[in-house]
Amino acid sequence: MTARPLVDEVLALTPQATPRRLKLVAGALIALGGVGVGAGFGWRDGAAGWVALLTATSLVIGLGVVGTLLSAIFELTHARWGRAYRRLAEASIALAPIGLLGLLVLLVGGSAYLPWVHEHPDVGGKAIWLTRGFWDARVLIALLVADGLALAFLYHALRRDFCVEGVAKRWPGWPGRWLGRNIVDREVERARCEARLQPLAVALCLGFGVCFSLLGFDLIMALDPEWISTLFGAWYFIGHLFAGLAALGIIGVVSRRAFKLERFLSVERQADLATLLFAFCLLNTDFFWSQLLTIWYGNLPDETHYVIERGIDARLPWPTLSWIAIAGFFAIPFVALLFRRVKRSDLLLTLLASIVVASIFLVRFIEIAPPLLHLGAGATLTEALVPLLAAALTLAGMLGAGAWLYGALLTAVPLLPVGDPIFAAEFGRPEVTP
Repeated sequence: MTARPLVDEVLALTPQATPRRLKLVAGALIALGGVGVGAGFGWRDGAAGWVALLTATSLVIGLGVVGTLLSAIFELTHARWGRAYRRLAEASIALAPIGLLGLLVLLVGGSAYLPWVHEHPDVGGKAIWLTRGFWDARVLIALLVADGLALAFLYHALRRDFCVEGVAKRWPGWPGRWLGRNIVDREVERARCEARLQPLAVALCLGFGVCFSLLGFDLIMALDPEWISTLFGAWYFIGHLFAGLAALGIIGVVSRRAFKLERFLSVERQADLATLLFAFCLLNTDFFWSQLLTIWYGNLPDETHYVIERGIDARLPWPTLSWIAIAGFFAIPFVALLFRRVKRSDLLLTLLASIVVASIFLVRFIEIAPPLLHLGAGATLTEALVPLLAAALTLAGMLGAGAWLYGALLTAVPLLPVGDPIFAAEFGRPEVTP
């Protein structure tokens, strides 16, 4: 049973309307996104537009699921420190429809940018695997399954909150009617939701790994049909977890100030999250290094050309961007997160987390751009900057639209998971003041 004062406190902290500042920022980002799309499709033959849309979408679809995945991980591990972050993480599901819309546009325009459509590979069964229709269905089903598992988990997490007395009355409209419908005995229904969250969390973790491995293979690796890496799928979905955790760090800092959540999102909890970010920095780098090392010692021409083009050939602009990305997802966070001051500082952690998200975005761009832009030997870094800027602005626009929906979602449900028994046990007792 959740303590009544805690419920009242959380409901009082939950905003009744989307903050005006968030709407202004979201609107500005959406406008920038329109500029990015226009610049991309207006550059040369429009290839930069497809690069921008694919790069932004490949990141947004992951961020739309990974927040709920982090909540599922907290559920499975019974992590006390992460309880107050759960709702802020789960609300990232607001990005899911934005990512799905971007993917539908990519599917409709696939024949305009997919290299294997016109020069179909006939090696290793790819003549069957890379076929329009089969490819389209695979990509769409994989994303819908991942989104569906995230929504199922989120529904039961939210319904558990609406089983708490007084929560449904706060939202007499559609949230209360939908999430609080057919509840006869609150404690029985709350226990039922609690029992379902564990298997749903397991299904979401497994489904995310499988579905996003497949999406990594089909959306990105297939752009170079002659190259293959069995580690690429894991590298792709771990990158999303790393970026999602960094984004949660930024959201936590902003939310603590905006919604006065100092009691729940303390500096100590922020340091815990930063420590987990350090762990994912090492994990993400491990997948990167394992993939690179396997290609290096195998020294097979079918594999090495991928690395040479992006990391070694000085006649191309990609190696410079690759080293910047490596610094962003490994060197900088690895060194910075060794210091407690960085973990506990709002400004420093926000800056560091922003670098991590930007570096994962840059990684996706470097993976996608070369086979679509066809920049030859002697191409300068300047020639890659217009597509890169278009991709960055497109991502900003999609994140802006997601932020608008994110803010609206946080006004429709409790800002903190009042139905979570671990959260209630930790924060239900009043603070002891000296």
